[in-house]
Amino acid sequence: KVEGYLLTMDIRGSTQFKINAASEVWSRFMNSYHSMATQITGKHGGYVHKTAGDGFLVSFGVMNAGADLSDIPCIEMDVANADHTRHSYDFENASKAITEIQDEFFRLREKYLISENLRLGSALGFGEITIVQRGHESYRMEFDIDGEVIQRCKRLEEYSKVIAKQISDECGVCVFSTELQKYIHKLSHLHEWKITQANMKVRDFPQINTLYYK
Repeated sequence: KVEGYLLTMDIRGSTQFKINAASEVWSRFMNSYHSMATQITGKHGGYVHKTAGDGFLVSFGVMNAGADLSDIPCIEMDVANADHTRHSYDFENASKAITEIQDEFFRLREKYLISENLRLGSALGFGEITIVQRGHESYRMEFDIDGEVIQRCKRLEEYSKVIAKQISDECGVCVFSTELQKYIHKLSHLHEWKITQANMKVRDFPQINTLYYK
């Protein structure tokens, strides 16, 4: 088990685009999108765990986490300081990746002359993640991840639709989970979102009252 960041991404409006676009245009656009998102993720130290259609599940600071030293006597403070530095560094990398992917996504829209209102919905969260191997040793084994933060990010990515409708349905929105508050000051142009109405709560996470988005 390690603590790290999880990013989920999905393209809004892709179903209608796929229906309207020529199959060759759809295929080339998706290939370019997957190549771009994977390249930027890797450049900033992230790891793509899964893709499904236009959806991505990405981690930062998980697959490259160092050894657990917490059981060594008298170094608790050093470990805590090192963890804080590492988490801060991984947060900056994840944030840079999100910004670059959003920017390049809109350039791809222009390149392929896409008139549909395609935009990215995404969410970034932090939490304990378990790395596991799944499959069958005689056929295929692969690394997978598990943890509450995965479900939370999926729900926050869905919630980006709610925020987008309130501010502008023409733009992509990335939601930053509440536990990232201590690192939020590192980012500019980030907005606070207060959830005060019961019917506006995040699905499965009614305890969340404050989010951040860009």
